[in-house]
Amino acid sequence: MNFRTVIDLPPSPICVQPNSRMLLMGSCFVERIGQRLQKSNLSAVVNPFGVQYNPKSISLALRALIKGKSDDSWFFKGSDNLYHSWMHTSLFSGKTLQDCRKKVELGLKEGADTLKSSEVLFVTFGTNHVYYLKGVPSECPANNSALSEASMDRLVRNSELPEASLDCQPSKLDFSDAKPNYPASIKGYLRTNPFVVSNCHKEPAGKFCEATLNVSEIVSDWQELLTLLPKNLHIVFTVSPYRYAKYGYHESQLSKATLLLAIHQLMQEDSEKRLHYFPAYEIVNDELRDYRFYDADMLHPSEQAAEYIWERLQDWCFAASTKEYIREWKPIQKMMEHRLLNDDTEETKKHHEIIEKRVQQFKNKWQL
Repeated sequence: MNFRTVIDLPPSPICVQPNSRMLLMGSCFVERIGQRLQKSNLSAVVNPFGVQYNPKSISLALRALIKGKSDDSWFFKGSDNLYHSWMHTSLFSGKTLQDCRKKVELGLKEGADTLKSSEVLFVTFGTNHVYYLKGVPSECPANNSALSEASMDRLVRNSELPEASLDCQPSKLDFSDAKPNYPASIKGYLRTNPFVVSNCHKEPAGKFCEATLNVSEIVSDWQELLTLLPKNLHIVFTVSPYRYAKYGYHESQLSKATLLLAIHQLMQEDSEKRLHYFPAYEIVNDELRDYRFYDADMLHPSEQAAEYIWERLQDWCFAASTKEYIREWKPIQKMMEHRLLNDDTEETKKHHEIIEKRVQQFKNKWQL
């Protein structure tokens, strides 16, 4: 008898080789897969902007990688007196603007170089909820496609914008003393300046207004983006299994459904057949389907679940030679992770010599 539902994986047109270059962008779920790629000594760059959750933020980050340079309007001094970037996580923050900018530029260069030479881009969407920064200057670079009227209606309704802003210039909008008034001038402002932040950096909630992207908005944005990406690049979409309890479980399901429908439509309209879907979301929710495969918060998939999906991903798109490559590297990686108590002993010296010898043998075999 079969006591579980096994997700059938569609034939994969992708064949990851030991020398394949990969870029991974998106939610914390892609981080866990990316870490396994890197530990397996494969060429993978993971989240050069840090973790990002919604399709718009990921799209904006990819556009920045294509452009290959940062923008001054990304950077600001936070209420914590640290310098941050609206496009990045706090991993890129610094005590000075120079520190923050240096981290951003390093990640940007690594990501841009990898995007140009990658064969596969893995993208994980987590949610369709986005946060718009209020009152950003007109030169802010965070938008490359217009909001729909429906999206602006939702955004204005949620913002409770002040009546006084009716006569303000877009770059000088005052959001203090907000009243539930929805001036038409705000729509004009949002039409040209919808700045989606990747991270709120614990700034006051009043600086942002929350909205949800619908299917057509995601599809329109990504169809335009696809024309800018390298033509030989294959894109593998996944949806994060993480459940957003803060939205309510029904709303979380609606959010996931929106992402799934958007990916499906993108693939249906992909005449070049370079868009693909790996069913990580379905594997966790339908195949594993048990709280023992979740962390203690009962929201994040456990390490065991991530390891299982890693195995399924290998079965789906890794060449047999790549699996052999990973198997042979694994014991070397374990030796490298082993920590000896004293660095000055003969035993430690011998341990390092064995590692160096095995690494060289590995490189010689795989022509690295």
